[in-house]
Amino acid sequence: MELFNKEKIITEQLGLTVTNNRIQHIFRKDGKLQIKSIFLENLTSSEIIYISNTNYILYGIFCFIIFLVAGIILSKLSKEEIVLPIFSFIGVFMLVLFIISYFLDRKYIIKLSSPSATIEIITKARNYKEAIELVHIVEKAKQEKLN
Repeated sequence: MELFNKEKIITEQLGLTVTNNRIQHIFRKDGKLQIKSIFLENLTSSEIIYISNTNYILYGIFCFIIFLVAGIILSKLSKEEIVLPIFSFIGVFMLVLFIISYFLDRKYIIKLSSPSATIEIITKARNYKEAIELVHIVEKAKQEKLN
């Protein structure tokens, strides 16, 4: 990022550069480099959105029940004792897999908006404090710019 006269960098976090004049986000979309900038005086809103897909947990429970029921039915039909533990294990494995997917898929979206542009940054759920800190720094920089 090339700085203007008397411009200084306040912070660089999560792919976002905040200066005393503007916010700049450099990122790749569809293999193309993109740069979005918003001048602090034009910033109209900032928000943090939490997204989690609870369907993963429901899919896991559904798979577990299906494999458990299939195991019970097949063990009675085949008279083999090993069928139920195998299907139960597969059901538990699928449940655990979907629960892990749920935890890995959680994320926060930070949106910084002006009338002409919106900067969106997607971060993992464990970066909540970093997301809050970044929004606070941007809002503080805007306040200092307006004063």
